[in-house]
Amino acid sequence: MEIKIHSNLKHKALGYYLKILKDVIMSPTTPFDKLYYCELYCGDGTCEVTSINQHYDPPLIESVLKEAENGRLDVECYLNGIDSEKIKLLKQKVEPYKKFIKEISCEDANKCVDNILSQIPADQISLFVLDPFNHKHLNFETISKISKHTSEYLNKRTGDKEIRRPELIVNCMAYSMINCYRAGDYKSITKALGTDKWTELIPIYKEKGVSMFKVFLDVLIEQLKSLGYSIPPPLEIKSTIHQNDIYYLVWATNEAGCRIIEKKVITPLKKFISKSSEDNKKVLVNTIKRQKAIGRGESLDKWF
Repeated sequence: MEIKIHSNLKHKALGYYLKILKDVIMSPTTPFDKLYYCELYCGDGTCEVTSINQHYDPPLIESVLKEAENGRLDVECYLNGIDSEKIKLLKQKVEPYKKFIKEISCEDANKCVDNILSQIPADQISLFVLDPFNHKHLNFETISKISKHTSEYLNKRTGDKEIRRPELIVNCMAYSMINCYRAGDYKSITKALGTDKWTELIPIYKEKGVSMFKVFLDVLIEQLKSLGYSIPPPLEIKSTIHQNDIYYLVWATNEAGCRIIEKKVITPLKKFISKSSEDNKKVLVNTIKRQKAIGRGESLDKWF
């Protein structure tokens, strides 16, 4: 499957994030046995970047499986997609790593999530990659359901009991939402965001001269926060041709996770782009700045 430059940079960011998860799981100070990796919108597992003459970064699932094969990460994978032909190719692609694959399905992600959650221990670290091709493929109700797969744990730093939730990476498909808004299809947007509050914000954002894309992002972030998540700066991915937003990559974690992601994902990605090719710079991967300053000296074991 050919990917664009912006997808390659997305893979780069996810690669940085995987390093964090690997350090957390392999640390003797954290109570985790393995990573429960759940990707609900898989493609065929292959990538080509023919539009530029450069090395591509592999999709996250490929990186996860290679780390597991090399003994650097223990993982149990649940993979799903809606394209049967691509899933056939995916099965071929991951065959060498089958001992790390618990399940591969081809169905509506909003339906298969119940079965996946029933097999994952709530007290272990799990990551749900929610990267649909269109906002219509992911209902906010599904995100809410995942967020309720919780366990209680003792925060080592504060001594307080807190709630552990699955980690989320959500692709906010603002571009497809804009298209549906212009076509008068409001229902699908409300279903994806879990609220119709966005309809009230559209005229306000227009009056202030703020991009309509930000309406959908801001509402999604507030909805994720209402589920108990903290949100680090999302990645704002722009087109190299028209310089308009395509989508936003949103992490949903806890407060310590936010600081670590800012330090170990966002900052390195910006440095990579600044030293990279002009093609990469044109993608304009930006971040939405948080008002709170980045914490210093945050250790990985405080994340969980």
